[in-house]
Amino acid sequence: MDRHAVAQMLDHTLLKPEATPEQVVALCLEAVELQVFAVCVSPSMVGVAHTALVGTTVRTASVVGFPSGAHPAAAVAAEAALAVAAGADEIDMVINLGFAKSGDWAAVEAGIAAVRANVPAPGLLKVIIESAALSNDE
Repeated sequence: MDRHAVAQMLDHTLLKPEATPEQVVALCLEAVELQVFAVCVSPSMVGVAHTALVGTTVRTASVVGFPSGAHPAAAVAAEAALAVAAGADEIDMVINLGFAKSGDWAAVEAGIAAVRANVPAPGLLKVIIESAALSNDE
């Protein structure tokens, strides 16, 4: 596997809540130079990243329900819709760990489905499981 193939499996990420638009633009310039697959930023910075990446092959990604996943499914779905409207090509969502730990997989699935409904194809939806917080049985 060559360097480009590896880079195409990576997201260049800046999720610090204090990240500035200037830092996001710098991240985007690095991402273009590195030829990574996507830049992942907080929902409030999607528009900045999307604008900086116009005309490149680098996609714009954002997180929803981040970092805890302890949000109502409707809120996470709305956050995804706003990010997509601002230019996100990819959404990375955190599952509700409380539901997972209690074995309420129907609620976890419903949360994922609610977000998926707001991330139309060809948009990507990735699900963050936070496996370190779950036991082997969970």
